[in-house]
Amino acid sequence: MSAPALILMDSYEDGYCEEIGWVETSVTEDEARDALAEFCFDEDGNAPYRPDCGPAVKVWLQPDPADTTPYDDEKPWIKCGAHDPGSLEFWEIKVV
Repeated sequence: MSAPALILMDSYEDGYCEEIGWVETSVTEDEARDALAEFCFDEDGNAPYRPDCGPAVKVWLQPDPADTTPYDDEKPWIKCGAHDPGSLEFWEIKVV
């Protein structure tokens, strides 16, 4: 059994995706959209909302090495290269 895909949100502190969500590419694009649904709202504020606002793109992200927060799951993530330390590949999906 594999671990669930890592999900990142642009409004992490608030617990939802305002404009963009990222899902680790260990799942398909379709599965990534399904995984984001519980963190997205439609234009009337209803959730869950499955984001289908255009094509997803693959990007590489890593926890911001300049951030001094001791816990990796609380660090902001930044775009990086595929071979940078700690980089992971994600689906970047627009939700609005």
